[in-house]
Amino acid sequence: MNTLYALRHIKTGRLMTFTIRPNGDDAEFCNSTTVELELPSHASHNDIIWVTPSKYKADNAATVNIPWYNSDTDTPMNAYAGQLEVVEFSCGS
Repeated sequence: MNTLYALRHIKTGRLMTFTIRPNGDDAEFCNSTTVELELPSHASHNDIIWVTPSKYKADNAATVNIPWYNSDTDTPMNAYAGQLEVVEFSCGS
């Protein structure tokens, strides 16, 4: 059985989604993309829920707001730092 960890907004109970945006061709000394956690306004089949197999990475992402130039899928920007809780999901057999 595999375990995945997601982030839930404590006040609304919604799972956090994320977006990835390019930083442009002239972005020097930073990652090529910006990854940012978002609070979905409503459930949508188009939203991509942020998950990780690492409890450590989930705990870190829930509490730290990484600057845009260092963000990636493991360490996303998080304007909701401190407002999230880690939730565990079991999947597979």
